[in-house]
Amino acid sequence: MNWQDDPELEALRRAHSVRTSLIRSAIIWTPLFLVVFAGMIFYIVDTTRGGDAGGTWVLVAVLGIASFLFGFQAVQSWLDLFGEPADQTGFVQRRWARRDSFVFQTQYIRIDKRILRGDHLLLAEVKEGDYLRAHFYPHSNLLIDVEKLPPPEGSDTPRPSRRR
Repeated sequence: MNWQDDPELEALRRAHSVRTSLIRSAIIWTPLFLVVFAGMIFYIVDTTRGGDAGGTWVLVAVLGIASFLFGFQAVQSWLDLFGEPADQTGFVQRRWARRDSFVFQTQYIRIDKRILRGDHLLLAEVKEGDYLRAHFYPHSNLLIDVEKLPPPEGSDTPRPSRRR
């Protein structure tokens, strides 16, 4: 057996890759949040001390919305970096893919009310109606690993959704 085909090494490599993407996300969104938030504070202080008469409040509102969005992404990354991954078991109620950019396609699954995202290699054999255990970061909903399990006795397999 080749060392590259070892399932334990593959799981460690995948967990390292997901953690690296969290670090990359924190590195990208945290400085943007800090710069935009500092700009918003600057323009609030400038406007309240007699700066521009009225027009700057639109800029403050735009900077406030942008700082909220950047801060939300940054906080999710930091919470997952310092927190522990979570596990959830359940039936896959929906599975779909979406292009988040021109190049990359992200795969999604829905277990109960939680929507989790992962790469196509991780979710290649997962279908709607499968019963599985998902290991993921709870704030960013990034999948680390999935494991198909036999459904519990007496459980009724949910019908897949018809949304496409």
